[in-house]
Amino acid sequence: MNIDFTTEQFAKRIPLNLDLAGVFFHEAQERFEAGRLSLIRLDEEIPLHDERVSRATAITSDDEREDAWVEVIQSVGGLEPAFGKVIREFAVGQILVVAAAEAYANAVAHYSLGGASAAQFDRLSPIGKWLFLPGVLGIKWKPDLGRKPLQDFADLVGRRNQLIHPREIRMRGVLDIRDFLKRVGADPDKASKDLECVRIMIREFCLSWEGSYGPDWLEIDRAQERPPCFFGGNIEGSVRFGRPGEGD
Repeated sequence: MNIDFTTEQFAKRIPLNLDLAGVFFHEAQERFEAGRLSLIRLDEEIPLHDERVSRATAITSDDEREDAWVEVIQSVGGLEPAFGKVIREFAVGQILVVAAAEAYANAVAHYSLGGASAAQFDRLSPIGKWLFLPGVLGIKWKPDLGRKPLQDFADLVGRRNQLIHPREIRMRGVLDIRDFLKRVGADPDKASKDLECVRIMIREFCLSWEGSYGPDWLEIDRAQERPPCFFGGNIEGSVRFGRPGEGD
């Protein structure tokens, strides 16, 4: 018997998934780019702070020295909005890119394992999930904590943990305020490395698991053109839906 499968039936039956991994990864890219631009503006202001510190240090007159150090302290307050913008963008970007990697691993595990095994998988750390998932699925790709990309991912997770399980991050005095940027990883080169390690990790996994290059949002240009949100089917055989006007 020939049974036609109508578009209406397709629309009502296909599983529709919220692509959290893609949403997080794309937003991390956006945050890192915003952080890079904010850092350029901040880099124009910090040298002025350094000059005020040098000037205050060189003054010998007590009265003038007092006024100069008041100016230094106030300049730190003036830098706070721009500084906070840089810290915020890079910090949130790091949290999101780890969330993207973990969301992707979780989606694969819940699709492939299911039940109690998937529940136990949820208990692993983000690094543990990527370390053990290939072995659980029996694929050839074997990540190693001593080699890239998992080695770089472990470094990223360490910085992420400092942000989401915070202890005091402080320094003595108001002289070298750049130190805060280093300690939270507010660095465009480091951000690019963070994105690349997750991109390579997912891509190498997908090549070994299903023979694909992974989701389209791994490519910056494609994600900019079409930001991820939904996919149809399942994590192993996902599809993006067409948009109005496509295919006309």
